[in-house]
Amino acid sequence: MPTDAGVTGLTSRSRSPRWLVRAFISLAASICAWGIGYLYFATAGPFLSSVPPQRFVGTQLTVSRGLGGLDGSRLVVRATDDTGLAIVSLDTLELRAVDYRRVLWTLRDAPDDVVLATLWRTDQAAGKVNSAPLLSGNHTFQVLFTPGKDNWIGNIDGIALAVKGTLREPLIIEAVRIDAMSATDVLADRVRDWFAFTPWNGLSINTAFGGLPDQPLWLPLVTAIVALTAVAMCLAWRRRQVGPANPQFSLAILVIVAVGWITLDARWLWIRMQQTQLTVGVFSGKSPRDKHIADLDGYAFAFAEQVRLRLPKTTPRVYVTADDHYFGARMAYHLYPNNAYVDHGSGSLPPPAQCKPGEYIVVFRRHGVQYDMAQQMLSWDGQPPLRAQLLLAHLGNAMFKLL
Repeated sequence: MPTDAGVTGLTSRSRSPRWLVRAFISLAASICAWGIGYLYFATAGPFLSSVPPQRFVGTQLTVSRGLGGLDGSRLVVRATDDTGLAIVSLDTLELRAVDYRRVLWTLRDAPDDVVLATLWRTDQAAGKVNSAPLLSGNHTFQVLFTPGKDNWIGNIDGIALAVKGTLREPLIIEAVRIDAMSATDVLADRVRDWFAFTPWNGLSINTAFGGLPDQPLWLPLVTAIVALTAVAMCLAWRRRQVGPANPQFSLAILVIVAVGWITLDARWLWIRMQQTQLTVGVFSGKSPRDKHIADLDGYAFAFAEQVRLRLPKTTPRVYVTADDHYFGARMAYHLYPNNAYVDHGSGSLPPPAQCKPGEYIVVFRRHGVQYDMAQQMLSWDGQPPLRAQLLLAHLGNAMFKLL
């Protein structure tokens, strides 16, 4: 039978916070071990660098070809020249190629149908302009260099952004950054990826991956690996313990899990706060119609309004077709309570033999539909044509009445 002193000692050990201390020590050791290991393999430049990054905003850039100008601190490229080229230059620059390995452009709403490249000049090849394509990210485009290769040599005395193609919308340049890609730069990239604002999308209702969609390292995966490693350290620590097991060991495991959980929830709440502010700015104080117009399918709603104005009070069937199933369904939804029909599986139209005179066909962002204006003949998907009257047409979308 244990003595009172023995019982008191056991109670003291069970109430001791040392397992909680070991939990946080295990977490810190896991973070340091995995962090140093990742940075060792992911750092493209020197692990530690005393060379400061160079950052330039839009006011320090100039449009040397094409059409553009400043909008506050941002540079806006509005159009390319007659050859389909625009160049944004940063000439007040002198840096040693050996010290830097990345040029990163921060752009807003970069079009998908233009080609972007970084141009640069070096004093080792006077009069020659070098070029390298940009790798895209979420609002960032970058190119990585290896000093001494691909003419990234000597002293760089000029850097520029080349835009090749037709700009359907203005290209907004917020900043350009030139850095050494040291461990500090890599760590800053990962933190930016994890906590950068990403608006809600179709997956947001069920998932929260954590940051930009094209990042190389996901925060939930990092959190899980760090937490599991910390738990393994605590288990190893417990196996080496001499004497009776501490009842607070399970609490230490819960603390490790809770820290990981709170980390992910804090990031999620931070992004949701920003999303709330964005949503308030888009929809607050507007009428129901203006809210529809401001939404992602605002154009579909506006087109459906024009379609409804051309429908009779007693509406026969209205066939809706679209390549994108989402927009086809939204168009049919905006046409209710009219007798609207859309094939949710394929978005295709029924065979012409099933269509009757007096019915309507709404074509929204759909390929494979042809209309002969002179003959008033409508056909789709290579099937026999039907006589139809064009009632509405805008930006390739149309409404027909079968005759």
